[in-house]
Amino acid sequence: IPKIIFEDTQLLSRSTNIFKLISLDINFDWTFKEFSYFVFYPLFQLVLIVIGYLAFYRMKKYFEFSKNKKRNKIACVFGGGIILAFNIFLVVSGPKKTEAEIQARQNYVSFKKQANEAEAKGDVDETVRLLRNAVQEVPDFWPGNFKLALFLDAKGNTNEANKYYQKVLLLNPQQQGSKFNLAKNLKKIGRFQVAEALLRSAIEDDPTSPGPYQSLAQLLSIQNKAEEAERLFHRSISLDPNFKIAYLNFAILLGTLKRYEEAERNFNLAIAISLNGFDPKDETFGIAHLNFAVMLTELKRYGEAIFNLKIAYDDGVMNSAMQNLITFYGIQVYEVEK
Repeated sequence: IPKIIFEDTQLLSRSTNIFKLISLDINFDWTFKEFSYFVFYPLFQLVLIVIGYLAFYRMKKYFEFSKNKKRNKIACVFGGGIILAFNIFLVVSGPKKTEAEIQARQNYVSFKKQANEAEAKGDVDETVRLLRNAVQEVPDFWPGNFKLALFLDAKGNTNEANKYYQKVLLLNPQQQGSKFNLAKNLKKIGRFQVAEALLRSAIEDDPTSPGPYQSLAQLLSIQNKAEEAERLFHRSISLDPNFKIAYLNFAILLGTLKRYEEAERNFNLAIAISLNGFDPKDETFGIAHLNFAVMLTELKRYGEAIFNLKIAYDDGVMNSAMQNLITFYGIQVYEVEK
């Protein structure tokens, strides 16, 4: 509540009054801030009115015991009238939501509910369509924009997803998910400096979250900044000792640095954690075996390399590029063994 009062005063000044809300049927499916947009300020208004009436009543009781009753009654009425006038002014003078604004928020709730139902059915296209409708109704509500960005990202509409991630960050500059995903997408197209700035900002916002450390470490690894990358991998793993992606990417970095024993240990940790609560949709297990096989090939440990390549291939969730890599290294190892 103090945050709303001191940092989000626009939510208060744009709220409708309590009397308007009494007659409305609103489905409150909001975050705390959006809930306060409709409820907190009107409730605050009502409390002030009640306080005003109580003050008036107490003044009246006090002056009833005074000797000059006529004069004190005038003072009582005058004082109480000022308090009452202030509260009435508070209720009627502030900008109120129009019927269109209220209807837009009700439409948002309806579209969001339908989008959740479509998501549960696995209909991504319909989910995206409904989320677009929801965002059009309330363009400045960041959670709707963020969810739409996530689904667009999952569909491969990266450029459009990035626009919504950027919009979310304009509305909520500390939103971790948007910084993380936008940085990931920018890294893919070589915009390393912007991606790095986003990830460093995410770390400043929440120094206890392991994800941004790991992502930044991976990004720095690509740019041959191994020393800082290693430090960040260690930090990420210290925050989450079961962070399999951190172990995997750290192992890849150590392999490029020819620190093979440490790399092997981290590959094995990534594989072991992946096996604990195995998720067939998670590619970490297969990717770890594939990259481990690549390193084993460099070390001429061909039998182990073939074993890991076979596991990677049998994992069944590898994309075509990785399967081509498996084929390449499989043929290479096979020819050497022959």
